[in-house]
Amino acid sequence: MRRIKENFIKLQQQDRRKNIIILTLLICILLISLFFLPDISPLFRQNTISVIKSIQKNIHNTIPVTHFKNKSNKNETIVIDKPIQSTGCNTPLTLKTKSSNYVQITDGKEGRKFIIYLPAGYKNNTQHPLIMAFHGYASDAFSLEKFTHFDDIANNNNVILIYPEGTTSLVKLQGWNTGLHPTITSNDVLFVSNMLNEIQSNLCVNPHQIYATGFSNGGGFVAKLACQLSNRVAAFSSVSGSYVTAFKTCRALRSLPIMEIHGTKDTTVPYVGLEAKNEFAAFTWANRWAARDKCKPKPIITVENKKLNEYQWTNCDGNSSVVHYKIIGEGHSWPHIAFNERINNTIHQVNAAHIIWDFFSHHPLPKNVVESPDTKSI
Repeated sequence: MRRIKENFIKLQQQDRRKNIIILTLLICILLISLFFLPDISPLFRQNTISVIKSIQKNIHNTIPVTHFKNKSNKNETIVIDKPIQSTGCNTPLTLKTKSSNYVQITDGKEGRKFIIYLPAGYKNNTQHPLIMAFHGYASDAFSLEKFTHFDDIANNNNVILIYPEGTTSLVKLQGWNTGLHPTITSNDVLFVSNMLNEIQSNLCVNPHQIYATGFSNGGGFVAKLACQLSNRVAAFSSVSGSYVTAFKTCRALRSLPIMEIHGTKDTTVPYVGLEAKNEFAAFTWANRWAARDKCKPKPIITVENKKLNEYQWTNCDGNSSVVHYKIIGEGHSWPHIAFNERINNTIHQVNAAHIIWDFFSHHPLPKNVVESPDTKSI
């Protein structure tokens, strides 16, 4: 009788372990889905979302928030779409170098935060290029910084990296106002303009080398910035971007250098587009920019293999260019493959961050760029 009881207890323990394993797997699946699905049902995933937001909040609360010493004198209600000089040059540096600084500014009535990574060789008496990198929906600046490896680009090229934080939707997940998530209503273009004003009032930024890149919803927001900050941001890049900004409403004031990177197995933001959400197909979006830049209509295929196709549109107006990387078999993620790049007549394998920076570095803002006749509140 005792042995039967012991066996029964063992069976109960085994069942309990199986249930724990199954429950753990289900939680993992839900957690993964939150980061890779653009639209999330608040009823189905409400508890999981609460757990994730709690974790994100705890992570953010452990990082000290910094405030800039110098306040910009620019009008905070006006989007500035033209290069402005950096008054932060030669001022005392209050941020740490070779380190991520979590900075908060007041944007209108609310506080907005972003990470500033200053390279090891940063000096406040020398103008530096600046890259803004925008995270995807249901993600944050910290995650993007970790998996893109842009900080390595910063240290090797003396580039300032900015990772802005989006605002929250109805289900308390961060993203950018592109029109795809109707409960995200913040004026993010104005925030970017104000953020740049504050940064340039405290750091030494080269106004002709400000760039924007983004992933997923962040890539879609980069497309929006291209249409509204074309005379302040020099070049634009997007990875797995969700493009819903209509070209007929685009107010870009010049031909723009554009890079697009997208995987063919992306099921979250499909490579072939999603008509139900008015999302452009990746190739179509790049091709439309090429037409807008008055490039040659047919792209040159510079790379074609089992892993990657590279398309380049050439002879564009204003020395701009449009490049599209089609990654065969890649899903909705930052690229895992290595890209070939010629450096000093030698082919090197580099990551996506390196390819993006190389594209940016060849496309500074034209010094004779035509400034907007007026700046408008958006």
